Amino acid sequence: MPSEHQLPLWRRWSYGVGHVLNDLCASMWFSYLLVFYHFVIKFPNATAGLLLLIGQTVDALCTPVIGYFCDKTQCFYGRRKIWHLVGTICVAASFSFIFHVCITCEDVSVPYLVLYYACFIAVFQFGWASTQISHLALIPDLTSNKDEQVGLNSIRYGFTVLSNLAVSLAMWQLLDHVPTAAQHAHKGHKSHANMTKINYSDRYIFWYTPLGIIGVGLLFSIIFHLGTKEPKAQYKRREDSDTKNEKPFKWYMWFKNPQFYLVAMIYMCTRLMVNVTQVYIPLYMLEVVNLDRSSVAKATLIIYVSGFIASFTNKYINKYLGRYITYFLGLCILWAAIFWFQFQEEAKYPTKKHVFHNLVPYGAGVLLGISGSILLVTSLSMTADLIDRHVSSGAFVYGAMSFTDKLANGVAIQIIQLCHPCNQKNEVCCSLCHSYYRQVMVFGPAGPSALAFVGLVLLFIYIRRATKERPTSPCQDKQEQCETDPLLESSCSSCNQIKERCLCDFTSDELNINKTISNSFATST
Repeated sequence: MPSEHQLPLWRRWSYGVGHVLNDLCASMWFSYLLVFYHFVIKFPNATAGLLLLIGQTVDALCTPVIGYFCDKTQCFYGRRKIWHLVGTICVAASFSFIFHVCITCEDVSVPYLVLYYACFIAVFQFGWASTQISHLALIPDLTSNKDEQVGLNSIRYGFTVLSNLAVSLAMWQLLDHVPTAAQHAHKGHKSHANMTKINYSDRYIFWYTPLGIIGVGLLFSIIFHLGTKEPKAQYKRREDSDTKNEKPFKWYMWFKNPQFYLVAMIYMCTRLMVNVTQVYIPLYMLEVVNLDRSSVAKATLIIYVSGFIASFTNKYINKYLGRYITYFLGLCILWAAIFWFQFQEEAKYPTKKHVFHNLVPYGAGVLLGISGSILLVTSLSMTADLIDRHVSSGAFVYGAMSFTDKLANGVAIQIIQLCHPCNQKNEVCCSLCHSYYRQVMVFGPAGPSALAFVGLVLLFIYIRRATKERPTSPCQDKQEQCETDPLLESSCSSCNQIKERCLCDFTSDELNINKTISNSFATST
């Protein structure tokens, strides 16, 4: 069974570093993929968006399948850790080729290049999904304590931010200090236009950075596998408890739970808000604010620093304000960032001499980082609350959540690329880029945030309504709890333990909802 007590510090931190390789790759993928294919490979907007869509679609299709088999796998190494290991190998073997100019592809057609990159992208996304789902599914396996689960999500997100910081710092230094061919040619009389452009001569920056990412990521993956012990003893207990019930809890039963769809919608919208802004803020800084090319990395750096600082407060905010108020707080901060993006003026002095004027655009990045940290951690905590003690199908739930997230991100970004006004001129970027990327940074996160708010309200109403259907105090009649709730009966040896657990670890609402869901599953199947 998952532990109800606080995990040792070293085990929490060893778990937290298990997603670093994925985080490093994801930072490069979302922040620099379009930049690389636009300015280095010179792909049209629609083609660059198509490659990102292919990756997101493969990831979306793989996640529920991996989640299903991850729950069914029986392995001496651990059903979660074995999938994590397979994913790590796939990511390490394929990621660097996504950001490398094809060596033997001179004078070849664009469709051939698309096929070339798509093969490596497919392998990478399968590995990324395998690592992500298995790592997330470990949280309910390791502990059933709600505060501990939020803590693990916060540590995990903290390392996500640190990983993004590392990539942003590396790209900042490389883009700021490694001269381009244009700068060599205009040495002594450099123009701002030459200095701000990322071009084919920067291909080595995009090649060596992924190699460093893989090396660092593999080191942290080794720490995770050595330091994280997957609780294997629970599998037999869980299987035994399932066989005692005539109506065992299966993966397809989640589709009969309204809360499952509401949490999935909130999680999908959260990822849309974070990823769309992460993809397009480099282009926003270059084309709308008109800053130099190092601003591509500086903007993401500011976002991740503020998100990292905010991650330390997530556990306490969730504890004292609750899931709903905390998530709404994150939405309010995001809306403030959107307002800033809308009215941000172009930098009239895009040089290092006017420091204050150049720092103003990064204020929106600070708000974006804080809101992203709050929204991501809270939405993941909602997912862990949903799974609760149904850890036998926990990986499927995370896979289903990730399916909606990946597919929605790929489709949204491809639609943005197809609607680019410069496509009609057969150019990657033209004079219309200025207004278009501003609209993307405003309406891109604004739409999902509105939908997320609707989902949050509906989830609140659903939980309150389910709570009213049960007694006010779920621990008043201990004997009835034992007899009518198979979920609690399988996890507690006596009614006294149920009462103690209710008072110490569960809120009344959570017990009522779990009881309602459990009974509804038993009657409907």
